[in-house]
Amino acid sequence: MSSKQAGNAILIILIAVFLFGALAAAFMRGTRTGQTNLTNNQVRLAVGELIDFASGIDRAVNKLRQRGCSEQQISFDGALDDGTNRYYNANAPVDNTCHIFEAVGAGMNDTQFTQLMVSESSRIFGYNLYLGTNAVEGVGSASPDLLFVVPDLTLQACNEINAALNVTGAMAGDNTNTPGFDGQFPATANTIIGDDNTNPATIEGKGSFCMQHNYPFYQFVHVLIER
Repeated sequence: MSSKQAGNAILIILIAVFLFGALAAAFMRGTRTGQTNLTNNQVRLAVGELIDFASGIDRAVNKLRQRGCSEQQISFDGALDDGTNRYYNANAPVDNTCHIFEAVGAGMNDTQFTQLMVSESSRIFGYNLYLGTNAVEGVGSASPDLLFVVPDLTLQACNEINAALNVTGAMAGDNTNTPGFDGQFPATANTIIGDDNTNPATIEGKGSFCMQHNYPFYQFVHVLIER
């Protein structure tokens, strides 16, 4: 190989390294903001992870209840949130044995799904919600259910979630009351999801679905305890 050819080869390698570094940096920025320009298949895989996580939270709640924790003692303290201590539960045992996110409790780790969310600057929350003030129409009684909610989702993510869950019909839209679960269920639900607003029949009686939230963003709703 001539010196000229060797020089060209080195230049090509340097350009390739530079382009790879730029692509990697762009991907990392996107990962932090939730804007990763995911392909349809990547969104589908991430939705599968979200649904698997919801099932894992289901199992964790059931594990604690079988151990003797009451509904009011279950604690989501330690969830990844905005640092406002929104899940402190005075009813939970001080040894943390009724904590979802403690090793001595259910041993779960909270997982964020920001890759399925709108851009970081547009999000209202940006983290999972665990709620006890809403009821889902047609699920159990009119008493508030314990819910796992992922807010701030894109329309694409919401459509993929409903497809994976076999939720058919026009996109539903309703409000959600968002105070974190602190061990207290109100006597009556502050909000009944799926009783009115937009296309309620799509989600009525379903324990897991995605809908438009009135911000307007989309959110995944999963019933953990039907009451």
